[in-house]
Amino acid sequence: MENAIFIPEPAIINRPLNSAPRYGYVTSAKLEGIAGQVIGIEASITTGLPITKIVGMADQAVREAMNRIRAALVYAGETLPRGRITINLRPGWLPKGGTGYDLPIALAIITAVNGNSGVGSIGAVGELSLQGDILPVQGLLPQVQAIYREDVSYIFVPASNISELVSLDDPRILGIEHLKEALEIIRSQERFPAVAEDRAQKRIRQRKLDQNNRFEPINLPGTLRPNLYLRDLPGQRMAIRGLTAACAGGHHTLLIGSPGCGKTVLAGFAGALMPPLEKSVSTELLSIYSAAGLLNKVASTRYYPPIRHPHYTISVPNLIGGGINPKPGEISLAHGGILFIDEITSAAPATLSAMRLPLDIGYIELIRQYRSYKFPCQFILIGAANPCPCGNLLDQDNQTKCLCSSGSITHYHRKLEGAFADRIDIRIEVHKLSSNDLELTLKKANWIPVDKLQNQVIEARAMQRRRNGVNINQTTILNSNLPTDVLPEKLQLSKDGKRQAVRYAKLLNLSIRSFYKLLRLARTFADLDGSNAIETIHLAEALQYKQSQN
Repeated sequence: MENAIFIPEPAIINRPLNSAPRYGYVTSAKLEGIAGQVIGIEASITTGLPITKIVGMADQAVREAMNRIRAALVYAGETLPRGRITINLRPGWLPKGGTGYDLPIALAIITAVNGNSGVGSIGAVGELSLQGDILPVQGLLPQVQAIYREDVSYIFVPASNISELVSLDDPRILGIEHLKEALEIIRSQERFPAVAEDRAQKRIRQRKLDQNNRFEPINLPGTLRPNLYLRDLPGQRMAIRGLTAACAGGHHTLLIGSPGCGKTVLAGFAGALMPPLEKSVSTELLSIYSAAGLLNKVASTRYYPPIRHPHYTISVPNLIGGGINPKPGEISLAHGGILFIDEITSAAPATLSAMRLPLDIGYIELIRQYRSYKFPCQFILIGAANPCPCGNLLDQDNQTKCLCSSGSITHYHRKLEGAFADRIDIRIEVHKLSSNDLELTLKKANWIPVDKLQNQVIEARAMQRRRNGVNINQTTILNSNLPTDVLPEKLQLSKDGKRQAVRYAKLLNLSIRSFYKLLRLARTFADLDGSNAIETIHLAEALQYKQSQN
């Protein structure tokens, strides 16, 4: 053993006797469904070989971060410190992915080297380019909301999508365009640096305000906002009344009619009747659209209710949400608004089955890798379908005849029977316009602004809020969502109404589900008329839209 050679570990070779480890910490977050999960970014620098290690259940995109950070620091006038750098993303048991950790990791390293000059704790989310530019990230709003819960002095975010955060209006949120700006702020002693006045914030302040000094409502990305008048819908009074009730009480509706009779126009008209979004719904919508990556260039605190129009061939994951890291689907993007599916009878059976539970409970819960992701989806479904395969069953004349057999018609409507049909509250038969109706579209005297009917919807919902109350999210409980155990108390049937309701149930042999749905719909018609009690006329009107289903 005398000739044995002792080779110390590399870390011991290069470590000065008076060396001390350096530590930096930055608060970040990851996207979990439509919510943010706080992630702590720790940086430890010790003497030793210049090796960088990222730990804490990081995926490939996170492990590649150091390559981007090394180049970005050079453009910011910095270099990585010599020594062993260990980056820990805590909690260690939670998987992390994506490129939004680039900026917080870089800042954690810099604060470990230089300290933060008393600026306080830092929060950050953002991707870095090789030249140090701060790139936008998906789901910025819920991530920043999660960081809000921590005691931070500044939250650095990409200037390119800071517009998502207009509803937060907090001076701690700084939109930056380059890593160098963040480093200058950390080293300065100023509490509110000039960088807070970045271009993204200026664009937000310059948006046109309405007469109440609020942001004007705008469309959510990918949604429709029709501006229709009833001049486009003559001869469709029953359909208009039914859609008004659907918007007022949140009732799911099916439009059945021949091709070209106006089903799509009517569905768009229903969107114009929707009342403004409640604050709680608007907040949820912002998180949904942010998580879907649809808010990058949108800046407002007020939005029109969404109107989504997916094709009937849509896949189930795109409809209800899904993926390894689940993202919201079309039913969640329609939250607080309308989901319109044309040719709904042509949709795959799995598509219709996937909507059944969300239509009942107003949210969808997905399980991935032992984790649960919950997406709200309180929407109004409007489906459109032909009455038969050829489409001419309801409107037959000398030129158009229905050539479908009874068996083919039965098979055609089989998808809309059973459990899915039970979720449909209103069924409307839409007929082609007559020549007289078409002539009325040219007469301005017959134009009625949509605002008149929209005000009825708003007043009806106000009655429901006073009578039905709100749910745990402070959202109005609409008539269609009234729990069965409170129906006798909330419906407020008159004496004649009670007798007539029992009579209809016996004559039509209604199931308990159909009976309650009839009463809920009658309650909505009473609200539209401003009536405190459900009268016989309201039950009869509701029966017009229900009898074809039973």
